[in-house]
Amino acid sequence: MGEHYSMDGYAGHQIPLVSAVMQTAGDVLECGTGLYSTRLLNVLCRDRGLVSADTDGAWLDQFRDLESPRHEFHVVGLKPSSWQEFIEKIKARSFDVVLIDQSPGEARIQTMLLLRSRTKFFVIHDSNVAAYGYEPVFAQFKYRFTYKVEALHTTVVSDHEEFALK
Repeated sequence: MGEHYSMDGYAGHQIPLVSAVMQTAGDVLECGTGLYSTRLLNVLCRDRGLVSADTDGAWLDQFRDLESPRHEFHVVGLKPSSWQEFIEKIKARSFDVVLIDQSPGEARIQTMLLLRSRTKFFVIHDSNVAAYGYEPVFAQFKYRFTYKVEALHTTVVSDHEEFALK
């Protein structure tokens, strides 16, 4: 596939995210909402469930006009353990795509490990930021694809299916 470019460094996850959603049919979980993902996912997921969660309720409010029976919004506490508590609330659900882009950053790996058995594709924004410590976790997954067009890379990992941009 040829070169791809997003609108800026903060939107570098859009192409892998769209591709992952388009290759699947099940529910999507957005861990960390954003200008370059929440509205986009709302459109892409019109025929499936979408759960958007963020630690900042005021930030999340700018997307509340999208809330519907198929698009849930959740405010998660600021402590890293708050994400674990949130995942416990949704433990009965499986997801075809989980976007990992939340705060605090320390919660990202824990979120992946807790949802690993119930997720087809994890799309991890800022995957080349060493402070997140992703490398040992990425190595545990059967499949790995990294999108390196932007300065901030996006990695897709899976135990279930190989990912390719389509």
